[in-house]
Amino acid sequence: MVIQIFGIILAVVIAVGIIMALRARRGKNDYRPFIRLGIAVIVASLVLMIISLLLQIIFVIGIPILILSLIYLTIGLVSRTRLQSNGR
Repeated sequence: MVIQIFGIILAVVIAVGIIMALRARRGKNDYRPFIRLGIAVIVASLVLMIISLLLQIIFVIGIPILILSLIYLTIGLVSRTRLQSNGR
């Protein structure tokens, strides 16, 4: 049951990331949603890992969600520095 919940959360995080990437590609050069999503998902993944440890389930299941959140955070920070160097 818990593994299915992790799968659903991972699917939602991936879908939100794809939607945000499509919005960014259309010309909206806003990096803030990527940073916000990255921070929120990092917190959520850490909470899920702690819960999985308390329920004695392998906490490694939460690592893909943590990796995706780090990717989103990296995209946001790289976009921010790129936009700041362009003078926007």
